[in-house]
Amino acid sequence: MVSIWFFSISALINLVIGLWSVGVFVWIDAMQFGLLHWVELPLWLEVLIAVMALGFIWIIRYSFYVTSCQMAVEDAHGSS
Repeated sequence: MVSIWFFSISALINLVIGLWSVGVFVWIDAMQFGLLHWVELPLWLEVLIAVMALGFIWIIRYSFYVTSCQMAVEDAHGSS
């Protein structure tokens, strides 16, 4: 019975966040918000630029995470 409640709450939260995300994307498209709306490019090039930008952001985020984990291990072991 408890797992049904957890599933229901999780499904409800996912539904709300999903609908909110769709609303944000519709608003972004209607307001022409974002860097890719400033220039007229072919769709394949816009997708390529977006994927490369997200990959670059992920690499930066991951490098900060790895660096902070390495610093935490060095602090725990007393190495400099």
